[in-house]
Amino acid sequence: MSRVLKVMYHNFLKIIIEYLLKLPKNPITDLVASRLLSYFKQGTIKTRYGYYIDFRVTNRLPTAIRKSTVLAKREEDYINILTELVEHGDYVIDGGAHEGYISLLMSGLVGNNGMVFSIEPNIENLEYLRRNVELNAIKNISIIDKAIGDNVSKATFHYDNDTGAWGSLTHFPHFKTRKEVIVDVDTLDNLFYETGIANKIKLIKLDTEGNELNALLGGG
Repeated sequence: MSRVLKVMYHNFLKIIIEYLLKLPKNPITDLVASRLLSYFKQGTIKTRYGYYIDFRVTNRLPTAIRKSTVLAKREEDYINILTELVEHGDYVIDGGAHEGYISLLMSGLVGNNGMVFSIEPNIENLEYLRRNVELNAIKNISIIDKAIGDNVSKATFHYDNDTGAWGSLTHFPHFKTRKEVIVDVDTLDNLFYETGIANKIKLIKLDTEGNELNALLGGG
């Protein structure tokens, strides 16, 4: 297939998938959209939540994870709780932001008068996080490329590069493919109390693979 035909093919798939996601949610449209996403290899696509993501089929992240994000099925119960808690104008923290799926959702919930602080130390995740924020021309997400803990220091960050979804200052034996990198560690106190923002923070979402307690201990 020529390059021109490939582009036309992917554009056609994108149009059909995004149309299906505008329809009321039901098993049939979800099944069709999911099947079509299996043939969509790379490009920008609009999710059911209304934001765009950089969709790529790579060895790093199983396609099923990005597919579930597009279909609004990833951590659905968790998302439902956040949509009830986060309101317009809120300041919120996304600790362990991964590629930004939760941050992008909360960005829409807090609106122009709110702010999302996306904390992510994984250099591979940061590439996608920054790209996804850029794709949506978002102004209310502040990316902090650090880990959070109970002290200000540098530390070894362990992560599984198969997905990018697992990473921690704590070494987990279940990581399939281990990588290590030295990262800056900061505390919630230092990041937010010292800047006078702490009193505005309404919600802290933490997903730091076992380092949650240390993150909270660094928050006073």
